[in-house]
Amino acid sequence: MPASRIGASGSAGKVCHLKTLYRLKQSGHCWYQKLVEILVGHLGFQRSSVDKVAFLRWRRKELMVILVHVDDCAIMSNSLDTILIFKNAIQDHVEITSMGELHWLLGLEIKRNRENHTLGLSQRAYIESILCRHNLENSKPISIPMETSSRLSTAQSPKTTLETAAIHDKPYHEAVGALMYTALGTRPDISYTVQCVS
Repeated sequence: MPASRIGASGSAGKVCHLKTLYRLKQSGHCWYQKLVEILVGHLGFQRSSVDKVAFLRWRRKELMVILVHVDDCAIMSNSLDTILIFKNAIQDHVEITSMGELHWLLGLEIKRNRENHTLGLSQRAYIESILCRHNLENSKPISIPMETSSRLSTAQSPKTTLETAAIHDKPYHEAVGALMYTALGTRPDISYTVQCVS
């Protein structure tokens, strides 16, 4: 963590050690470095070479996967005992709050049916919040997200100052970004449409 000198009178030669705080630019990075040190250095995990937020550990026949988003972690294993042992082990390094079985993660609803051995993902609440935010909650659903014969071009963009002003307060980029997240998460069927409006 960074250390810096303070130039106030009477404090010559003293050093102030700054703790990482929320909302500082480097907070997330410092936390991630600490988490990597704990998981890889102390608890025997390997960081995925494909996605740096995934940590894996094989011990005998027990697999454990941890997915990290800032300070939220989703823990998965084929053994509940392994998860409980891990939670106890990580508490030696950082304070944790266990939220129980995973039902929500980054706007994704996770539905598990143990009898049928299925796991389902849904973004219904997230999609409804997008519709409300853009005043589209009364829109009628259709079977295909976009007519394939539709062609969008820059010729349809505003040409005059008046036309530009008319769409100035429309959160187009925000809407497209929200749709991209939805297409990547649970709705690949809208990928073509999102690509076209992007």
